[in-house]
Amino acid sequence: MNNIKYAFIDEFGAFGYDFSNPGCSTHFIITAIIVDDMIASGTSMIEVAKDLKERGAKKVYLVATFALLTEGPDCFIKAHQEGLFDKLYATNLSYVSDKIKEEDWYHSVDMSEKIARIINTMHNHESLKPIFNGKKEIIDKIEGKK
Repeated sequence: MNNIKYAFIDEFGAFGYDFSNPGCSTHFIITAIIVDDMIASGTSMIEVAKDLKERGAKKVYLVATFALLTEGPDCFIKAHQEGLFDKLYATNLSYVSDKIKEEDWYHSVDMSEKIARIINTMHNHESLKPIFNGKKEIIDKIEGKK
């Protein structure tokens, strides 16, 4: 089970695959990451988190570009208290109330440098491709370069 790298969910359940052992699958998911472009009310994301927990996920992380939380923060506060998710990561590209920002399970991903680079690149009439392909940035970080 330690070799499981990917998992998917369909109408039959949650499955993890051990690609080092073809044909081997398991119904156990240790960590799940739910990604969405936008959280409006948050109910659909929380429903997915609840379903994953019921299917055996030990940790659930929520990730969104825009955390609008149109119904307020209470739904997420309650879901976290119930153990439905471990952490919510959202960019600082939309308003998030101080009540949420103060929660230990909320993490704001600062996009200001990336936005500044996009604006500068467009101003200089250069290609945006290097900015949106984070491969070099990731390799540099792994190798300890700045």
